Amino acid sequence: MMAHLRFLMLVIMNSSLTMAYQMFMKRLPNADQVPHPCKLHHTWPGVGHRNPKGGGQRNQFGLDFFAAGQKWTRALCGKDSDGDGRTNGMELGDPTCAWKEGVIPDVTSGITHPGICDPWGGPACSADNAWVSCETEEFNCSATSEPEVQTRTLRFPRMKVPSTETNYFCQTFDLPADRDYHLIATEPTIDNIHVMHHIRLMGCRDGVPEIHHPRQCYMAERGCNDVIGLWTVGLAGQCLYKEAGFRIGASGYKRVLLELHWNNPEMRGDYHDASGLKIYFTPRLRPYDAGILWTGQERLLLPPGESKIVVQSTCPSECTKRYFSNPIYITNSLNHMHYMGISESVEHLRKGKRLQYLTNEAFYTYDNPVINTFDPPLEVRPGDAFKTTCVYRTLSRRVTTMWGEGTNDEMCYSLLMFYPKSAVSNVYCDGWGDYNSCMVDHDGLYRGCHVANFKNQSHPETQKIYHKVLKHCDYKYGECLPECPDVLAEVKQHPCLQGDLGDKMLEEFIEDGGARRMRFATALRSCDCPRLSEYHVGMQDMTSSSGLRLMQSYITVFVLVLNSLTH
Repeated sequence: MMAHLRFLMLVIMNSSLTMAYQMFMKRLPNADQVPHPCKLHHTWPGVGHRNPKGGGQRNQFGLDFFAAGQKWTRALCGKDSDGDGRTNGMELGDPTCAWKEGVIPDVTSGITHPGICDPWGGPACSADNAWVSCETEEFNCSATSEPEVQTRTLRFPRMKVPSTETNYFCQTFDLPADRDYHLIATEPTIDNIHVMHHIRLMGCRDGVPEIHHPRQCYMAERGCNDVIGLWTVGLAGQCLYKEAGFRIGASGYKRVLLELHWNNPEMRGDYHDASGLKIYFTPRLRPYDAGILWTGQERLLLPPGESKIVVQSTCPSECTKRYFSNPIYITNSLNHMHYMGISESVEHLRKGKRLQYLTNEAFYTYDNPVINTFDPPLEVRPGDAFKTTCVYRTLSRRVTTMWGEGTNDEMCYSLLMFYPKSAVSNVYCDGWGDYNSCMVDHDGLYRGCHVANFKNQSHPETQKIYHKVLKHCDYKYGECLPECPDVLAEVKQHPCLQGDLGDKMLEEFIEDGGARRMRFATALRSCDCPRLSEYHVGMQDMTSSSGLRLMQSYITVFVLVLNSLTH
């Protein structure tokens, strides 16, 4: 009870403080993009304070901001608070001091800290920057020093990182199988922090083929779906609750898959990496096997230039009734968004009423993840629900941000570590808009749609729909044929093609990669674009401003539709 009260008090204190920080951040250009000067991939959201997270003693820029009435003025913009020869406006992307609150700044890249002297590490700045800490958090897990604990480091051989922005590579490793063990902790071994985004260790089913050397993969491989180890920027390591561990060995995971996500936004061709995870495991089994439950929202479309965008998702009571055979106990929780995320919470609901928060970060930062620990663990019963709320700020973006694996994309997840694993049959309860796959009833129906039948291309009803759409709509060039709109109007009345379920169906068809499914999805969306014949309008004089604007509008539509097909 005392642990729960302490968590509640911290939530209340943090909420009141961080709401003020977010209010001040909206008054400054690019305040959510200010980098830490000596910690790669870390930001400094408390830009006016000596503490990167905000609060406490102000730095010189914070003092100047306070003196200016906590507003962005021309005088504050033109001032050089850190004395490095660049004005505050130059450092924050407003070199002409013309920025107004709520407007996308003229410059959104190359941002530097207006309260810390540049160049970092230079002799002219060393005295002024003596207060800045470059130390990272050390991994502290007392259980790893117990006498029977064994260790093993799983890492890639040193290899070249591809010169593309987002890369997933995987390799399998075999674990001791002479007896049962519990994996009780993981610690990152980071070789190249310039490219490392996150690491996942996945447990594999028996019989999954071995991957001898790292190869490109897409967020894990089939048969290796259970997360048992995780690292992301800012985490020192993962230490499991004292009563539970991930079972490996004779009756557990004998083979694991190590997945590295490299983020290379500059698309450099000279990066190499050999990162991995050090695992700690013991033959002294704990009382329970552990698992990780995922909840959140995967349908993200975040328009640019917004100070606050709220996205919500619910893992409803129907899902926990179906997935949970008995109560489970939450030991830890962790939020996961990317750089546009500013706050996230997960509420634990019973009969529509909130019992408690499982996470509540009023001020979320991607590079400072918070692991909440519950001791004693929190009980969740079959029929309870989880409500996830993710909040984003896109003031520094000029294009729509969507769900994706890269740091410039976004996510909305929360990871809930629990025991006993045997009580949960499916650990994924994330939504696609209002649709959640767990809401498909025992007869395979969701709001009149038989999901499995519709996904089956050989089913007679599905074949009939495919044939009608592919016969009357263009799947080769994407042009809206004259007879197509009427056909689509009829076909889209089908319950499997309506609302968020319909969008999810098309997204799965595209990701499936099958030629016929992709043709069907293309034809189904062919009339979302202007007809190709309309492109001839205004094309005769491409030097005119109206012709250019018309072409730009068509290109914009094309890109939006293309993005929808590829995400």
